[in-house]
Amino acid sequence: MKEGASNWQMPWHRGIPEAFNLVTGKYYGGNNLLILCQKCLECNNEHNKWATFKQWRKIGSKVRTKQKGTLICIAIPNKNQVANIKIKYGQLSFEFVKRSVKDDVSSFFLFSIHNCFQCSTG
Repeated sequence: MKEGASNWQMPWHRGIPEAFNLVTGKYYGGNNLLILCQKCLECNNEHNKWATFKQWRKIGSKVRTKQKGTLICIAIPNKNQVANIKIKYGQLSFEFVKRSVKDDVSSFFLFSIHNCFQCSTG
């Protein structure tokens, strides 16, 4: 900085570019948001638009040859378990719970893992 790099800015002060799915128009959240935003910053890509391989194909676009996807994990609430847990334990919080409750909650979510590919143009 003393040698003339006074215009340097901390990249995190620009904010986190919101990652969204180009096909569904939905924004990613939680860990997926952080994973996709980090990848966007690493690639120095100003567009934070993503879609799966099948979604790109569905809209008539192609994934570039040898382009690597970024793994994300989508947690889907198991509706049957949600109802049972709320009836049995009330509204659950993220506080420490008994082992028996933890075992009941283990099937609370179904997880779906996908490779997402980034849009390279606006």
